[in-house]
Amino acid sequence: MGGATHAAFDVFQEFDAVFGALLIIPVYLITRELFGKKAAMIAAVLYTLMPSNLSAGIASGGRMHTPELLFAMMTIYYFLKTVKLSKDRVIIERLSDFRSYRSSIMSFVRENRLPFVYSLLAGAP
Repeated sequence: MGGATHAAFDVFQEFDAVFGALLIIPVYLITRELFGKKAAMIAAVLYTLMPSNLSAGIASGGRMHTPELLFAMMTIYYFLKTVKLSKDRVIIERLSDFRSYRSSIMSFVRENRLPFVYSLLAGAP
């Protein structure tokens, strides 16, 4: 029984390490959107060499919180892309006319297709 538990623990630590390595991607993407490619490369390298990141897989004990952080960072990236790409426009033009809601929303989505996809990926349509 102890051997099976120890094997499962090792799998969680490896899984945690993989997601920890994948966190470099959203760090790079978010920094590139905000500050440019050069700053993004520096941020990715600094994140990679950060002592808490290097020891996370070993010190965390396989707690599996790294996937949550990866998905949260990707959500932030997709939300940032949505805000950056969407056109500044009123979605519903006449609030008193309920029948115009559907056409107004569909018109907005047609004009903002890519930002709408990013908002779906961010979980905030």
